[in-house]
Amino acid sequence: MVKQRKNHRVLYIEDDPWISDILRLALSKEGYEVIEAPSGTRGMEMVYEFLPHAILLDINMPIMNGFSVLESLVSYSALRERPVICVTAMTERVYTEKALDYGASGYVFKPVNFPILCKLLDFYTSEDDMDSRTSRLLEEPLFAEAYQAADRSLNSFLKLDLMRTLAFAGQKGATLDELMDQMRERNGVLDKAVSELVESGLLESSAGSIKLSCDQDLKDRVSKIQTIARDDDMRVAFVNLIFLGLLED
Repeated sequence: MVKQRKNHRVLYIEDDPWISDILRLALSKEGYEVIEAPSGTRGMEMVYEFLPHAILLDINMPIMNGFSVLESLVSYSALRERPVICVTAMTERVYTEKALDYGASGYVFKPVNFPILCKLLDFYTSEDDMDSRTSRLLEEPLFAEAYQAADRSLNSFLKLDLMRTLAFAGQKGATLDELMDQMRERNGVLDKAVSELVESGLLESSAGSIKLSCDQDLKDRVSKIQTIARDDDMRVAFVNLIFLGLLED
């Protein structure tokens, strides 16, 4: 049975028709009216034409890529409040940070985890109050597990990337200079993230070496954070908790 969602329209801007068709069929079964745009330029025209309730946006497109579309959308006050969820194979931190800076509402990796995407669309198109929408979002197991493990001290893309890098370093750990080189991050920013994670107990710093905490009380939590860092679906859930501001202090 097709669910009824009060005719919520979703515009999907995607240059690969095969991917677009798959997602359109899946979302249609959830009760969404999905309109497809084959390019960024056509997508901008269709935003004005159909005034969708939400926009799904590929990033890697020719001529007008997703970031150019985002820039155009936020430059018009009439379109600025429409939620835009990036749906992309570009999973590196630099792209998630850029999408957040450009005003995206969410970020989903390809291949798409459909339950996560549906939870995000429900969050952004629902007319319920914020508490009700947030509660429903955190009912999704991946969101719930990521939220519990992060627990507000793991509250940035950089910190997750740092935990991931140290997970691969093992018990030997790494110096701050080694981390800056591996993560291509400048001092000051990385030093602050390390200090905050040491203060939270998730990292240890001894004799110039930084490593994951060996505290037995934090063992399960550190293990779950490693899972978030290594598993794409868990990382998508975490990334969107950042986009939604649910991990802010």
